[in-house]
Amino acid sequence: MVLGALVDQGVSADDLESLLRSSAIPDLRMECRRVENHGIAAMQIFLHVPEREKLSDSALGNLPEPVRTRVVQALKDLVEAEAVSSGKTISAVPLSNRTIVEIAAAVAAFDLSGIERLLVSEVRTGHSNGLELVPGPAVTRLLQGFRIAAGPYGGNLVTADGAALVKTLAEPCERMPSMELAGVGVGAGDLEDVVFPNMLRVFVGTADSETADEVTVIETQIDDMSAELFGVLMEDAFRAGALDVMFTPVYMKKNRPGTLVTVLAPAGREEDLGRLVLRESTTVGVRMHRVERRILRRKEVTVQTSFGTVRGKAVWGAGVERRFKPEYEDCLRIHRETGKPLLEILAAAQRAYESSNADSGE
Repeated sequence: MVLGALVDQGVSADDLESLLRSSAIPDLRMECRRVENHGIAAMQIFLHVPEREKLSDSALGNLPEPVRTRVVQALKDLVEAEAVSSGKTISAVPLSNRTIVEIAAAVAAFDLSGIERLLVSEVRTGHSNGLELVPGPAVTRLLQGFRIAAGPYGGNLVTADGAALVKTLAEPCERMPSMELAGVGVGAGDLEDVVFPNMLRVFVGTADSETADEVTVIETQIDDMSAELFGVLMEDAFRAGALDVMFTPVYMKKNRPGTLVTVLAPAGREEDLGRLVLRESTTVGVRMHRVERRILRRKEVTVQTSFGTVRGKAVWGAGVERRFKPEYEDCLRIHRETGKPLLEILAAAQRAYESSNADSGE
């Protein structure tokens, strides 16, 4: 349903199929159908992929970033949840080609959509009829950190695949945030003969000039760890979804110089990141507390300079004048290719932004 909603909202099915076929799954065939259920029109997507041979990890490695990292993370979360819930080892949990392709397609569609943040309100899981656990054990594990509620209909309404996508791509929210609505996509599921519309809607819009959300701060002080390991810890934390990672010099008991490790975790990733810090450092414990933050509106912008193309971010709102921050890595690349002073390249990108209409209409 996620995939259908994103395609219905505007993601090109041809571009999506081409991306997947060229980089990971050459035998994929995607079929799009416009369906009607309970008086509501929706997009239903069928993915046809042969099961005759297992998709290899190298195939997923050909996916572009950040699609590849997110697909691998979603599959890892799914397998771990299924393993823990069933009492099996990770290696004993099978993943069908269908599951791999459905998750890869949904993540790729999200990337193509250009959506910057995906917010998910309360998830209705269905309720048990006495014959099965609702929500399923794997779904329960995957949706930790998200608001769930029983009902409104019997049976499992959330699959483990769908829950893995929510954990990887989304952030929880209390209710739909205030926004200027730009589009709506409706995706249809494959449940038949049910008394409710088996559909999912995606609302796409521009958030207000200032939005608020909650994140978790994970902290610990360390005075007995090799310097090389801090770099690995930071890389692993960012790969696991951290919003930011900071190392601050501090003095600890007995006047020992140490390092305060601070990891900023989005909602839904705090448990994984807390365990990562415990696993990948010498600390024996971490502190975790939720904080509220304010976020300005932002937009990815690309500008053309006499030295080359530079990406960056424009931010504004809440009384803050519009400003532009060039992407440092782009400017550094141009500096190394041309030998021009880095400060000159940064200034050129700033001038190009100010004189262009790159962010017109905002």
